[in-house]
Amino acid sequence: VISDGRFRNEIIEARSIGATAIKVSRPGVQSNTNKAGVPGHSSEIEIENIPGHFFDVLVNNDQGLEELEKKAYVIGTQILHLDKQQYVL
Repeated sequence: VISDGRFRNEIIEARSIGATAIKVSRPGVQSNTNKAGVPGHSSEIEIENIPGHFFDVLVNNDQGLEELEKKAYVIGTQILHLDKQQYVL
């Protein structure tokens, strides 16, 4: 498990070795770099500009933690069954 990839080359490399790339987006919420990270840092900017087709799974985190956990379960199940088509949850 690689828990964070913020640059295109990291996503490309992970996928090249068979990893499943997952992007979780939370609409309407800006990255909070006041608590962690550096405002304007290239990693904070690039992750937002990586096209969706770089990822195997696009997750829309817009319904709270319980729903996100359900989506994570579905994703894990799909990965274990080696279903490598791109899908959006």
